[in-house]
This record gives sequence, C-alpha cells and structure tokens, in this order.
Amino acid sequence: MNGDALYNFAKKGEAQRMAAEELLKLLRACPYCGRSFLPQAHNHKYCSYECRWNNRAEVLQQRRNRERRHR
Repeated sequence: MNGDALYNFAKKGEAQRMAAEELLKLLRACPYCGRSFLPQAHNHKYCSYECRWNNRAEVLQQRRNRERRHR
C-alpha cells in the first residue's frame, strides 16, 4: 500500500484519518530503489527481495574489488 492510497483513505473520516496518519508514520524508504513501503517487521529494510538481492550483490562486488586492489 503506497502513501497516496493511504492519504485517499484518510479523507473518509476523522478516525480513519488518524489511523491512516499512524500508518503513514510507519512508511519507510527502500535504501536501494528509494520506493516507500510499509514494513512487515521492525527489521524490514528493503521493499522487496529483488532490492535486497541486488544490494547484496553490489556490496559483495565492491568487497571483492577492494580485495583485488589490495593484493
């Protein structure tokens, strides 16, 4: 559920608006792609497995490149 959908939902009533605002506070931005998402757990960092895998691959590649340079 993205931020716009939550905002439109919030227009329907005061109680619903307050509930939606609480959900909007929980939105996080994915560090890999920048897309906002609603985390399912306290340690949910990426919006999808694809972003998680891509970031992990980039980190491993950078680590390998650093090790090659220091040989």
